[in-house]
Amino acid sequence: MSREISRRAFIRTSGGAILGVTAIGLLPGCASYSVEPIAAGITLPFITPNSSFYTKNGAELSVGGWSMPDIAADSWRLRIDGTVATPLTLSLADIEGAGIPPVVLLKTMRCVVDSNDVQGLVGTAVWTGYPLRPFLEQAGIDLGATRRLRLYGADEFTNNLVIDRLFGSTDPNLVEPLLVTRMNGEPLPREHGFPVRLIVHESFGYMNVKWLERIEATVSDQVFGTYQDAGFVDQGAMQTVSRVTSPLQNAEIPVGPVVVSGFAVSGAAPIETVEVSVDGGSYRPATIRG
Repeated sequence: MSREISRRAFIRTSGGAILGVTAIGLLPGCASYSVEPIAAGITLPFITPNSSFYTKNGAELSVGGWSMPDIAADSWRLRIDGTVATPLTLSLADIEGAGIPPVVLLKTMRCVVDSNDVQGLVGTAVWTGYPLRPFLEQAGIDLGATRRLRLYGADEFTNNLVIDRLFGSTDPNLVEPLLVTRMNGEPLPREHGFPVRLIVHESFGYMNVKWLERIEATVSDQVFGTYQDAGFVDQGAMQTVSRVTSPLQNAEIPVGPVVVSGFAVSGAAPIETVEVSVDGGSYRPATIRG
């Protein structure tokens, strides 16, 4: 029989990792791709190609005369200062040649404004980078005094991390914050923070500062950051969310079997169960493909 598929929440779980991604709907200045034909719904790849990964720049509307940084790899520098014994200035070669094994992390990036009403600001990629912690230790960070790290991007976007996220976390599901240089096996694209960005495993996109150029260790425990000043939650851990991406709400579909596809995602903990309900009926287990 023919019926409409409701795009109601379809997840019952206690937390989750990445099952898939969505790429429909845009915000001005947030993305540079489209999906056709929208009316038919979309079945999405598990890994989002770099060329179709959404972009969102938090400083774009908050910094007058904002422009996307265009930084050459050999001229980029990262300054680590503040409550450290020996301030450091690191080049890309310093980070990649420090003898620290690179970490490969599968992470879904999700904009904090992504929702059922504003869709498309989600993507999953394989990120490769180097733990930040050893470089803080090299600088001689004062763990007795330091409460937060203030983070500065070359586009004037700012954010912060509480020091316990690097030196006090015991959550086995969390990968420590990384200085990332590669995305899906390729050098970071310019629009995603080339040459180096921060990746925080469990967090919304705005915590993952692009074009990172300075880390200031501070004794202050005050909230700090561009988005925090605009009223967004500090530290920004993602919550569990799910969405059907095909078929679309109120779409007319032909008689016969229908594949319902979508995604479920959380910050870091693994997804345990995904269930789908059609037209308010009983929930049925879905097949998890990621």
